[in-house]
Amino acid sequence: MALHVADYLVLRDDILDEDGEPILDRDGHPKTRWADFWLPWDQISPGYRDGEKWLTFNLPRHAVPSEAVLLSYELGPTASPDGDGFRIEYEIVIKTDTDEHHVRRHRTTSLTTRGLWARVPGRWLLEHPSQNTLLFRVRETERGPTVGRARFSKIILWFQREVGEP
Repeated sequence: MALHVADYLVLRDDILDEDGEPILDRDGHPKTRWADFWLPWDQISPGYRDGEKWLTFNLPRHAVPSEAVLLSYELGPTASPDGDGFRIEYEIVIKTDTDEHHVRRHRTTSLTTRGLWARVPGRWLLEHPSQNTLLFRVRETERGPTVGRARFSKIILWFQREVGEP
C-alpha cells in the first residue's frame, strides 16, 4: 500500500497586457501569477464572462484524486462606490467536459476579508493529464442585483499525494 501525504497546487492566472493578451516569456509560454481577481468584472478579457471567472488546472501526476480535496481561498469584499453597501452571492463550480459540480454557494453582506474553504469530493476532478476548470460566478441575490465587488485571491487546492511504499 502506498503512503499519502498532503500537497497543494496554487491556482495561477495569465499575466495580460493592456490589450488583454497573455504576456509571453522568452520560451513563448504565458507568464503567470497567483490567481487574484475581482467579480463582477467590468472588462472583457480572457477568463472573464458576465460575472464569471474561470481558472484551468491539471492535477499533478502524483495526486490521489480518490481522496477528498480541499479548496481554500480568500474573499475580500469592497463596498459600492455610491454608498449602497455590499451584497453579493457567488458560487464556485468544478467543470469537466461532461459534468458541472457545485462546490459552494455563499451569500454575504460582510465587508470583512476572510479565508474560506470548501471540501471537494476527489471524484469530481479529472486525473492528469486531463484539464479541470474552476469557475467562480457572481449571481443576483434574492434581494436584487449584486452591490459592490468581491476579490478572490490565494486560491489553493490541497490534495493527497502518493509518495511510495512504506
